[in-house]
Amino acid sequence: MTITAVKWESLCFRLRWVQR
Repeated sequence: MTITAVKWESLCFRLRWVQR
């Protein structure tokens, strides 16, 4: 996994948490 992928996953997780 590349750093970009990790950052993207973190972003998705944050977006999901905010949309909670």
